[in-house]
Amino acid sequence: MLKKALVIVFSLLLYFTTSWAETPQQIEQLKQAAERGDPVAQNSLGFIYVTGEDVPRNYPEGLKWLLKSANQGYASAQSNLGAFYFFGEGVYRNYPESLKWLKKAAEQGNAAAQNNLGSLYLMGPVELQNYPEALKWIRKAADQGGLVAQNTLGLLYHEGKGVPKSDVEAIKWFRMAAERGFAESQCQLGNRCLFGEGMAQSDSEALSWFRKAASQGHPGAQYQIAYMYSLGKGVPQSYAEGAQWMRKSAEQGFPQAEYQLGGLYAFGWGVPQSDVEAANWCRKAAEHGLAKAQNQLGNMYAAGKGVPKRDSEALKWYRKAAGQGNADAKEALKRLTAK
Repeated sequence: MLKKALVIVFSLLLYFTTSWAETPQQIEQLKQAAERGDPVAQNSLGFIYVTGEDVPRNYPEGLKWLLKSANQGYASAQSNLGAFYFFGEGVYRNYPESLKWLKKAAEQGNAAAQNNLGSLYLMGPVELQNYPEALKWIRKAADQGGLVAQNTLGLLYHEGKGVPKSDVEAIKWFRMAAERGFAESQCQLGNRCLFGEGMAQSDSEALSWFRKAASQGHPGAQYQIAYMYSLGKGVPQSYAEGAQWMRKSAEQGFPQAEYQLGGLYAFGWGVPQSDVEAANWCRKAAEHGLAKAQNQLGNMYAAGKGVPKRDSEALKWYRKAAGQGNADAKEALKRLTAK
């Protein structure tokens, strides 16, 4: 559960002291500065080439300039290199190289590198995992005001991973980031209010935080608003309104919302009833790895509901769900293979 919650933790938090190049003339000026040995220009030029911002993507050229900047001790370039090696962006994924460059930048006080170094210790390969080191670096980034790091500390205290479980500490860190507009922390606070974890249960306060996050496009918050409208929690019950919010979340690829939107189509709640649409959305969730959606898609193929009746497809999806431990899929496999 923690790794899923921390998907956003290891993010490219890149700090630049030069403005983005936008025109060919500005890019040429940036190149000239980089060739004169300016590490800030080298870092920016490298990043532009690696990401394909304003120029055709060119990994070798980008990494060349990032290395020149990093070898001059420029912390942002070191941080960027560490992140690119972690993700395998333009290079083969290389955790030791990632660790080396992130540590160089983090020791210079670069908050992005501190956060990413902590995240590498937290959820990198087993041989690198080290909770004390992870907490040390994530806390340094959080103390500098790093929003991702503050949110991560909230998650760690909520889960009791590497620290004593503490709802009070979790809420403190979530609130720090949420009040500065960080959507993930706003959604986390909404969840704590909705379920009364570490703070008084309040549907109205939960909805307020969810709306703040949803206004920034956060799919988890959009999903929770849909849930509240569907059940009439803190708002007048409305399947139609719930379906609108569920669609916003589902269209961003949020698996739970894709699955639930399929359910709304199956029953005609807030949307026109359509087995075909139900199967389409269930398939999206199943392809994103949601076990209950894989099981349901198996059911739909077994019954020929919204899709052609096809036992081979049913078996395929039941096996995927059963492989994730879904008990219903395991039972369905027994029935189907016993025919």
